[in-house]
Amino acid sequence: MLDVDETSQLRNERDVINFLPSWLQDFSGANVRMHLLEVVNSSLFPLAFLIAIAIVALVLIDRTGSHPRPADSPGGAVRRRKGRRVTDSPSALPPLTPRVPASPTFTPPAPQPNAPLVVIADDSRLVRIKLSRLLTAAGFRVAEATNGQEALDMLQRGELPSVLITDLEMPSMDGFELIAAVHGAIETEHVPIVAITANEDLQARVGDLSGVYGIFRKPWNDRALIQRVRALSVVAYAH
Repeated sequence: MLDVDETSQLRNERDVINFLPSWLQDFSGANVRMHLLEVVNSSLFPLAFLIAIAIVALVLIDRTGSHPRPADSPGGAVRRRKGRRVTDSPSALPPLTPRVPASPTFTPPAPQPNAPLVVIADDSRLVRIKLSRLLTAAGFRVAEATNGQEALDMLQRGELPSVLITDLEMPSMDGFELIAAVHGAIETEHVPIVAITANEDLQARVGDLSGVYGIFRKPWNDRALIQRVRALSVVAYAH
């Protein structure tokens, strides 16, 4: 049997326990250990989450502060010019290459007014251009004809050439007809003729013609052709 004082004390303790939250009330019971674990777990999870966030923030701040800004690095000042990012770092500048002066293009001297005249008769524009450049560079004056009839008209109405270079296969009047017409007229019979052709079968026929002082197969040898034209122009000048 409890006395009045003990009974009053137990009642006061019970009232205090009832006044506390339920999880604190159980501290006096058998489930104190389990509730204590729940309290620890419910308190440590937010704390651990906050600690992890703080660690990540510290790492990021440390990394950001460990690298110098471009303006602080030597030779790495950065500025903006007209919307472009420009660095003064020597490694960012383009390498300097020595400027090589352009070599002047070679222009052959213009032929003298009294230079020997060579008439070229060929229906190929490419052949006429190549021969014209070759002969002009060698000091000759050049006149071009696209076929035999055009070349014959040039000889009959103008200055006689020192040498006539003709293709053997041309429209209107081929090379054989042109050779026959030139050497059939008294005014032009002394004009030396050089034949050029890409047809091997026509070379044998040229050997039977008089007044032809050379036959060159396309593509020709520039040095040999120039030497032959120079030699023939001297002979023609003597006449």
